[in-house]
Amino acid sequence: MVTTVRRATTLVAVLLTFSITLQAKCADNLVEVHIGLDGHPSPGTRLVIDVVFAHNKLESRSQTLNADSASVDQEIEFSTFSSNRFWLFRGTDRCASVPKKVRVRLIGIDGRDIDDKELSVRRDFSYDPKSGEYKPRARITLHTTHP
Repeated sequence: MVTTVRRATTLVAVLLTFSITLQAKCADNLVEVHIGLDGHPSPGTRLVIDVVFAHNKLESRSQTLNADSASVDQEIEFSTFSSNRFWLFRGTDRCASVPKKVRVRLIGIDGRDIDDKELSVRRDFSYDPKSGEYKPRARITLHTTHP
């Protein structure tokens, strides 16, 4: 009984070590966004940028900024490590996270959305495999007043 517990503990330790090593070797990529604000934002207005990786799950990388200028250029870095729990049994590296969409929201001091845009990465961004960068095809414009 004791040896079975030791073997199981050793196996878990080896698997965790191996998964951490795999995660460390996956590349980091970036999504670039260029945002223009139509109008002057009120003090306390925030800009939230979400890079979403899956349509049916909440896998995303978010960044929140103060919207205190008329133009924002931002890079959001993410790891390509995939959280697929069956990667070990397939025998392949799971460095396959690819963003699906980018959502940009302008949020007022009261917490309500003033304006938001959702972009498809496939349609609205170009990918450079050498640098691992997703660059926007056009500037995103958000309106600082409710429509």
